[in-house]
Amino acid sequence: MVEGNLRGRQQTDYEAAAGSPATLTLQLAASPANSVALKLYTPEDVEMPLHVAGKNRWTAELSHGGDYGISVLRTSGAHGTSTYKLKVRIR
Repeated sequence: MVEGNLRGRQQTDYEAAAGSPATLTLQLAASPANSVALKLYTPEDVEMPLHVAGKNRWTAELSHGGDYGISVLRTSGAHGTSTYKLKVRIR
């Protein structure tokens, strides 16, 4: 689990090492709600689709091993700061 704060249109990037095949699950809590978004990238830096798996929860099937990129970005145009907690699970 990681936590952070974002202002303006900031983003923070993380990497998660995964074997093959695997399922990646991301769970995101943010305040204010809906002020941040997630993006997932393959080891080749190609954006991957995330599939909704519940409220504030997404999954992706990882077909090969490597370091996958996860970006948390602030989408709110309002002034102020967004805080978030991101839980990453790979199985």
